[in-house]
Amino acid sequence: MSPEKWVEAVRYAQSKGYRFRYWEICNEPWGLGGPHDDAWTAEGYVEHVKAVYQAVKAVRPELQVGCSAGWVP
Repeated sequence: MSPEKWVEAVRYAQSKGYRFRYWEICNEPWGLGGPHDDAWTAEGYVEHVKAVYQAVKAVRPELQVGCSAGWVP
């Protein structure tokens, strides 16, 4: 999902009263297409996580944003 979609998801969860504090960005990134439906590269995934992190923190600075710790090429 784009950073904008992540922000929508965070705002939706907040509007529903969900108290999610931790958000993991694509817990299985090797199974997803990249931003242009290409397979993710490790570098592409890191750039995506950075963009999502910045977008989410801009609207909810108290949230914790994480990423996948493993990688399967």
